[in-house]
Amino acid sequence: MSESGSNGGNLKESFEKFNSLRELEKNLFQQLQAIRAKIRQLVSKVQSLRSERETLTSEVKALKQQRDVFNEAVKEKSQSRKEAEEKNKGASDTEYQNPRSIKVLIDRLERKIETEAMPFTKELGLRKKIKELKNRYSQLAEKYKLTQELRKAAAEFRENKQQAQDVHQEVQEKAQFSQAKYEELNKLYDELKALRKEEKDKSQEQAKFKAELNELRKHIDELKKKEKAGEKESRERNSQSFKEKVRQKTEEVEEKIKARKKLRMEDILAFQAGNN
Repeated sequence: MSESGSNGGNLKESFEKFNSLRELEKNLFQQLQAIRAKIRQLVSKVQSLRSERETLTSEVKALKQQRDVFNEAVKEKSQSRKEAEEKNKGASDTEYQNPRSIKVLIDRLERKIETEAMPFTKELGLRKKIKELKNRYSQLAEKYKLTQELRKAAAEFRENKQQAQDVHQEVQEKAQFSQAKYEELNKLYDELKALRKEEKDKSQEQAKFKAELNELRKHIDELKKKEKAGEKESRERNSQSFKEKVRQKTEEVEEKIKARKKLRMEDILAFQAGNN
């Protein structure tokens, strides 16, 4: 087989290999594009989740501080309630009666003494009664005041305790949300790690194909040059061979003309070609 034919066969095989490799490289490029798009989506999701978790962490921190404030208030109100209970226990056990009604009775009796004429003994009796009522009024007023303080302390205690419980519940809920975000983030980090490894492997494989394609491209260019040179050489050889045949034929025709032999059509054509 001639060198030109051999180069032609090698060139065809090289083209086929080049096209096959280029198709593989194209598929790898598409896979890389899909992987990188997924990576961008995951990175965006990670940033969003991280921002949400940071917000939740800040909220939990603020709520814990608020809960501590309420817990401290609960301690204070608990102490206030205990003190009010102690005072209430130490107060007179006088049967409860509305202090206002006693005050009205005292005022009426005092006006009666001031406006009515009565025996001295009766006035003394009324003044004694007024004194007893005033003592009773003082006892009831003190008990009423202590009772109101106890009610207020108990109400404030319940309110602060409920507030502390509500805030604690909110802290627990937000902490659970934050933990869920944290676990989701870890899963996304694992996915990203796997995708980046896959991207790296695919990129290395693509780089390998590109290097092979470049080498094949150079090889194909060399084969084309050799083939072109071979074709030129073949044309030159064919041209020289034709000229040699024409020269020989021309000499034969000239010999026939000298010998006055009959010329055939091919002799005439060859002679004309030799003179052109």
